[in-house]
Amino acid sequence: MKVQLRKISLVMILLFCFVSTNSHIISSKGGTASGNQTIEKIAIILDSSEFYDSYFIDDVLNGFDLVNQTYNIDYDVFQLNNYSSPPNKATYYYNNSLTNLTQMVNMLNATEQYNLIVLMGYELRRNPLNYSEYPTTNFLYYDLSGEKPNKFPKKTEDFPENVALVSFNESHVGFIAGTLAATAISPVPQKIAMIGTYRDSTEIDNPKPDPRSRQLITGFQSGFLRKTTDVEFLISYIDYFWENWTNYDTAIELAEELDSDGYELAFAALQNSNTLGILDGFSQSVVTVDSDRTFYGRAEPLLSVVKNNTKTILSVFEEFNQSQNGFLAKVFPFGLANNTFYPSGWEDSALVEEIMSEIYTDVVINEITIPTNIKHAENTPGFEIAAILGLVLYLSVRYTRKKKKR
Repeated sequence: MKVQLRKISLVMILLFCFVSTNSHIISSKGGTASGNQTIEKIAIILDSSEFYDSYFIDDVLNGFDLVNQTYNIDYDVFQLNNYSSPPNKATYYYNNSLTNLTQMVNMLNATEQYNLIVLMGYELRRNPLNYSEYPTTNFLYYDLSGEKPNKFPKKTEDFPENVALVSFNESHVGFIAGTLAATAISPVPQKIAMIGTYRDSTEIDNPKPDPRSRQLITGFQSGFLRKTTDVEFLISYIDYFWENWTNYDTAIELAEELDSDGYELAFAALQNSNTLGILDGFSQSVVTVDSDRTFYGRAEPLLSVVKNNTKTILSVFEEFNQSQNGFLAKVFPFGLANNTFYPSGWEDSALVEEIMSEIYTDVVINEITIPTNIKHAENTPGFEIAAILGLVLYLSVRYTRKKKKR
């Protein structure tokens, strides 16, 4: 009887993964704000659309709509565009004027309207802010993928009292995508390309994979290889340019090359513009993340693993609302245990639910370790991988880089 109850409970938990982000999620506070609430109006700075699928932005704003309905907190949106990144900085345009994050924050702070500024975007961590200069303003960094803002204190005791960070475990996202790809795609692809992005580095001749791409690729590879090892992997990267990290033309060129080389599946661990290039240049199945929309005109389906931003944002604000001061300065980590990831575009719903239940059991209940380093992705418990695989992956990366530099 206890075993049956455990199974029923697990199924009930997993059902939340599949709830559409457009569903109306009611806060446990029932619409009554706490008397300690200090957040009255929010400014949401959105990263450039080059980085985010339109679904992602819509879902984030849907979350803030429900925050407004539940806690009576107003918000305004400030959309940045035309991202450019010289070393360790990021510049944008806002209302056709060149700006950066510090200038935007100063402009918003000068209005004295906002007591919470939400920085929605991975790249917005680049401009270092002196948080002590804004004693009456709280900051919430959203979607940092385990990273921290530039020059952020490393010691826990030095954590600024007016800053909160929301991070998603991208290794978990990749693990779900890889496991689904190995079990829900039929026939199982034999040649798979995993595509990431280089990050900026002072060592221009020796760039490093962007941390988010690295986590996604490692998780994907781990999940896939846990199901089958009879595959050929290629890890490739979109070259990084100082002035343009997102490069649609480079992405479509690489995708067409992979297509002609006979790759049957591409995993795009990329930003929005680069993902669109892969979709337009690759005729076979594409697995991506953070996209929950249909791409028309493709012969093969778009498969994705998506973050439930609406649920995540409501969860964070519920904690804010229950706190003594109406705000919590801490890291809010979200992973498989929080049921904030769900599959999109996978056809056999019954099989997908079964796979998701298995993933949840493995990672959350049995606590298997998902590697965070590409070099060690084959070491996830349950693998039977020959040592030569690591060499193959290494040579694949070198071959791809040389090929692109011709």
